[in-house]
Amino acid sequence: MQSPCLYFSVCLSVCLSLSRLKQIQNSLARTVVKPSKSCHITPILRSLHWLRITERIEYKLLSLTYKVLTTTQPPYLHKLISTQRPRSTRSSSVVTLARPASSSSLKITDRSFRYASPCLWNQLHLSLRQPRSLLHVAGWYEHAMVIPGDVH
Repeated sequence: MQSPCLYFSVCLSVCLSLSRLKQIQNSLARTVVKPSKSCHITPILRSLHWLRITERIEYKLLSLTYKVLTTTQPPYLHKLISTQRPRSTRSSSVVTLARPASSSSLKITDRSFRYASPCLWNQLHLSLRQPRSLLHVAGWYEHAMVIPGDVH
């Protein structure tokens, strides 16, 4: 069993790192666009076609999952994921990843590739879970991100 202090320090460092990355991205976006100081960052990031940090992490995780499913490379990650048996339904050709049982009560465990990739992959639209084209998945992901406060 890991100590609570170690867990807390890891969580804190991850949160601070993400926060710092968000600050850097926002500063760079404002430097490139040079908007007024009161302008919200979301439209700026959209105009630059930049994903927010958390969206970028999810995109990279989905891209890596796709690569692992289609090429079985890298082998150390391929060993961490498994597909569920298809049911005999219309969506039986859809690739659904099995979610492993969590052996830890630590929330940070859910962020590992083994646990996070099936969760994100299984949330994709059914048509995207039939691995054909990474470009198709990438294009959908960028346009499917729902940002609170966005007006379409």
